[in-house]
Formats: sequence, C-alpha cells, structure tokens
Amino acid sequence: MPCQTSRLGAHLLASAARTILPAAALRAQSGTPVRFTPPPGPGRSAEVGIQSGEGGIVDVFLNPATGSLIGKTPHDRRLMEVVSHTHSLPILGEGPNLIIEVVAGWAILLVGSGVYLWWPS
Repeated sequence: MPCQTSRLGAHLLASAARTILPAAALRAQSGTPVRFTPPPGPGRSAEVGIQSGEGGIVDVFLNPATGSLIGKTPHDRRLMEVVSHTHSLPILGEGPNLIIEVVAGWAILLVGSGVYLWWPS
C-alpha cells in the first residue's frame, strides 16, 4: 500500500467500516462501531471493531487515506484471542485455574532463584 499523507478522521473510518459489512449481518441497534484503533504508522491500516447482529465483534481493517476495506475478521478468531482462550482453560473452572496460576508462579520463582545460585560470583 503506498503511503499517503492525508487521512480520514476516526468518525469517517468508523462510518466506512459500518457500511462495508453486509446489511443482513447488522441490526440497527447493534451494528455500531465499538472500538477504533488508529494506524500505528505510515502504510498501516486503521482498525474498527463493529458489534455484529449475532452479538460478536467483527474487526474491520481500513485504508486510512481512502476508507476502503482492506479486510475483516471475527474478533474471537484473531491469534491472540485464540491463545488467550486456550491458556485460560475455561473448561476446568476457577479452582483448577487458580492452582495452575500458583504453581506457575512458584515455577518462575524457582527458576529465577536457581539461575541466581548457579550464576558465578
């Protein structure tokens, strides 16, 4: 994508993101932008999170200079969301998760103290 110096405002990008999704997937009350992330640098896309009709959030990526669609993806299928869901172990419940967190904390402490004792003075 070529770098362009002029950019659309956040409200115009959010409006463009809302109109590119199919009308059948949006309901009037829930088809609204809920999050806007400006482009982190030149040549990067803007991200708008839109609440879809099914209750999920769809992340829409837009060209900040023109507002045209670059791509879209369900928020819960992004890599970090999948990793976060996998590592939270929701199947086990809160009790086992707490035990896992305590054991992991102690493991980090043991590794740190082992490196300290092993390190030559």
